[in-house]
Amino acid sequence: MKVMFLVPSGTQRSHARFRVIPFVEHACARGMDVFWKAVPLSFLGRCIFFSRLPKADVYVVHRELLSTLELQAVKRVCDRLVYDFSDAVWMLPGNVGRLGCSMGHSKVVWRFERLCRAADLCIVDNRALADRISAWQNEVHVLPTAVDTEAYTLRSGKNKSDMPVVGWIGDRAEPEQLRCALGSLAPEAGSFQFSVVSGRPYAGPGQEYVFWSTWSEERELEQLQTMDVGLVPLDGNEWTRAASGIDVLRYMASGVAVVASGVGSAAEIVDHGIDGFLVRSEADWKRCILRLLEDEPLRQTMVTAAHRKIREEYSVEALAPRLWETLGI
Repeated sequence: MKVMFLVPSGTQRSHARFRVIPFVEHACARGMDVFWKAVPLSFLGRCIFFSRLPKADVYVVHRELLSTLELQAVKRVCDRLVYDFSDAVWMLPGNVGRLGCSMGHSKVVWRFERLCRAADLCIVDNRALADRISAWQNEVHVLPTAVDTEAYTLRSGKNKSDMPVVGWIGDRAEPEQLRCALGSLAPEAGSFQFSVVSGRPYAGPGQEYVFWSTWSEERELEQLQTMDVGLVPLDGNEWTRAASGIDVLRYMASGVAVVASGVGSAAEIVDHGIDGFLVRSEADWKRCILRLLEDEPLRQTMVTAAHRKIREEYSVEALAPRLWETLGI
């Protein structure tokens, strides 16, 4: 059986580097007929791309919002169409560029709903996404985003820093909860360090204590492994409730103790007090972080439990059989 994945062009425009590429590599290593292709951004490039699609038994479209003609082109060359996504696709900004123009919100929602209806089944990251599309698609499978445990590993030895490091890694503006957490911890900053890894310098409360570095895919593991405690602050809005838990999973796989907002996927992944802490109020941030910083044995116990969970429940090796079974391979 031949399976083809279609992913957005550019790894930062989707979770393809977590939900698609590692599984394709896993399949190829076992002699399976599984491939992936990136969909071009330009109008002309897309026209050529969809006119030359190879036949396959199953096509899996990851996060792309196809036009009517593109959808018809895919359905002509496959027996089964699967739509896979791991965040609130219906809330995507409309400036991505489709058919030579940008899409407004209503058009994004329309294309998303149409693709969910047209697919033979949908694969989603979490229960919130499954509930969102239940009115449009009867066959919905929840498959959490996987972590490649060959790429994300525990650091060897102790942190190179003389003090524990509290960190956050992200590609968007800092959530208000992060600013609140760092601001409340600023008076304690002499006993630990702050690290923010993002696309722009942190400019919130406690910024004078923050070491900032630009996120890099090549350096991501190194940047994660400098941290002892990793923060996942979420606003609790529609986007974050539906978002993938990959930020939590990357910390857990890399040996970083997690303190996360108790909403969305984070609440599904973390067992509070066992392999991380879930925050329900502003006061919880300071309390949970300081407890982990002051109690190193507890921190190491949680790191060990979290890494075990990743390998057993969220690794590519653990989730690949479920994906292949869902696709009928």
